[in-house]
Amino acid sequence: MKNIFRCYTNFSNAVKATVWFIICSILQKGIQLLTVPMFTRLMTTDQYGQFNLYQSWLGIITIFGTLNLFAGVFNNGMLKYEHDRDRYTSATQGLSSLAALVVVMAYLIAPNVWSAVLGLPHIVIISMLVEIFFLPALQYWMMRQRFEYHYRALVMLTIFTAVVNPLLGLVAVQASSEKGVARILSVSLLNAVIGIFFYVLNFYRGRRFFHAAYWKFALAFNLPLIPHYLAQFVLGQSDRIMIEKFSGMTKLAIYGLAYSIGLIMTIVTNSINYSFIPWTYQACKMQQYDRLKKCSMLLVLLVAFVSLVPVLMAPEIICIMGPPEYSEAVYVIPPIALSGYLIFVYSLFANIEFYFEQNRFVMLGSCAAAVLNVVLNLIFMPRFGYIAAAYTTVACYFILAVAHYLLMRRILKNAGISESLYHISLIIIITAVLVVMLVLCVEMYPYPLIRYGMIFMILLVCFAKKNTLLEMINRQHNKEENV
Repeated sequence: MKNIFRCYTNFSNAVKATVWFIICSILQKGIQLLTVPMFTRLMTTDQYGQFNLYQSWLGIITIFGTLNLFAGVFNNGMLKYEHDRDRYTSATQGLSSLAALVVVMAYLIAPNVWSAVLGLPHIVIISMLVEIFFLPALQYWMMRQRFEYHYRALVMLTIFTAVVNPLLGLVAVQASSEKGVARILSVSLLNAVIGIFFYVLNFYRGRRFFHAAYWKFALAFNLPLIPHYLAQFVLGQSDRIMIEKFSGMTKLAIYGLAYSIGLIMTIVTNSINYSFIPWTYQACKMQQYDRLKKCSMLLVLLVAFVSLVPVLMAPEIICIMGPPEYSEAVYVIPPIALSGYLIFVYSLFANIEFYFEQNRFVMLGSCAAAVLNVVLNLIFMPRFGYIAAAYTTVACYFILAVAHYLLMRRILKNAGISESLYHISLIIIITAVLVVMLVLCVEMYPYPLIRYGMIFMILLVCFAKKNTLLEMINRQHNKEENV
């Protein structure tokens, strides 16, 4: 423990921020998972399925209501306008507010059509729109904290929301007969209240709603990416909407529970990637490609290990998280975990595409994978049931990773960069080994001693190599101030 603490004190701000972002993500998701058994037992499968349906529609409407301006373009803006970040943040928030107002007007014109298409009551849709209007303000603040490695305030806010969100949800569900609606409103209104605070804060600091140059930059960068973000939604969320249509709310609830558990590692890897993006940009700016290559391989190995843990513990986790009718969800977790790993891998390549502002290439790859996902779901879900959706998604993420790698190579070639930014051969080997291990995990579900023996071995290796790993990570980051 002393060695770990000593290594931590020597860490740069970038490494400390990454570590704390990961810890917070695990804590946030862990608290959510601890309360899942309560919700699955307090709510019927139809009510729990309604909550999952809301989350899916929230994802797609958020794209139109915010233009996803807190995503790729915001990091580029932090780098491009590093001496005017307050005004850039404020003006970007003004632009996303305008987009949200357009979506609100569209709902007011035909509210009944919206309710029929979304399959949700009006009160839920209204709360969704309020959340979409204010929540981007929180996202802008969080992305800037990550970019500047200011982790303390973000850590405290994350812990606060991680605790209050499920507690408020439990109170609302127990107090209402419409438990699905109550769970939705508890999440939506809490996010909106927090968003309002940062909405005012961002405008107070930047004091600018409109800025022609910043709006032009943001629209030119992100509008071509709207198909990409929609494609990401199709890959990540459309399977749940299609399951509801093909198999009903009960199967959607089972899939949703497995999705929540399988995405533990996705939450972790997203935190790693968000912290890694500004470091990647700085490394590319200073042409420190060798450091980028070494650090990225450490992260790929870490993500591969994280992917195995929820799969190895899947039968026990499902048993704890839901009543017996959720038991078949155990077979959905492995492909979902593999999808999370592949998302991280293709994000490494996409980060380079974003850095060089080659957005149209990102869009083409994502759209092709999304169309393929829908087609495969239409073919295989009627034949093999809702579980097929998880495996078709894996296939599409694999194709997407390959496509982004090829696009990245083309961009680097056009930029006159001959050096490889990642150890591709090692990534391929790690991916192949992970696939084999996940298949073996499914076969070993009836043998808990073997599965927990594997978990013990993974933890033992990590513990034995902890000092080496910590020193390597710090050595790769301890000079980022000079990058």
